[in-house]
Amino acid sequence: DGPSHVSPPADLEELASQVCKHILNQRGAIFSEADLASRMAPTLDARESASTSPPALLQARQAINAATHMFREAARRRASPQEFAEGVTTSGLSQGSCAVLARVFRQRAPALAAAENVKASLSIGTLDSFDWRLAVGTQSSETEVLNAPHVTLRFRVADPSAKVASHSVEMTIQEFEAFAAQVAEMSAVLETL
Repeated sequence: DGPSHVSPPADLEELASQVCKHILNQRGAIFSEADLASRMAPTLDARESASTSPPALLQARQAINAATHMFREAARRRASPQEFAEGVTTSGLSQGSCAVLARVFRQRAPALAAAENVKASLSIGTLDSFDWRLAVGTQSSETEVLNAPHVTLRFRVADPSAKVASHSVEMTIQEFEAFAAQVAEMSAVLETL
């Protein structure tokens, strides 16, 4: 039945709305520690208030993390409000909590989907793996220069949908040395950050 300290519908609806705003803006914490503590103060007993991380605050943080994960995953999978509502009912939360989360998702689904579409269209992929090989060409129908060493680089790149594609580049030793110098220069700049 989810965290008892965040289950009143108004609190859960506010938390879910704040999570959606956070996902859309991608800035800062959803609630500062002080704000979260002041929101939870009425539910904390004297023993919990004295500790640095009372169980109620830990449960509130867990609720925020869970809601963030549910909304992000639903947006990434482009779930309809109906699919989200069906999925959240299997989460083990109370029926009332499920209804609140489904209502907030239904209200925010268009904005979350639009943000996910922008993110997907602007993404250039992530490097999954990188291999290299040094070889000497001994026979080729495309070039007359043989017995010259070359470096083959193979990049495996995952696109936003996690589909992995392989891209290969072949370079002469001189081209590879220039490439390696550029990578070293990038590395030096990154170390200054």
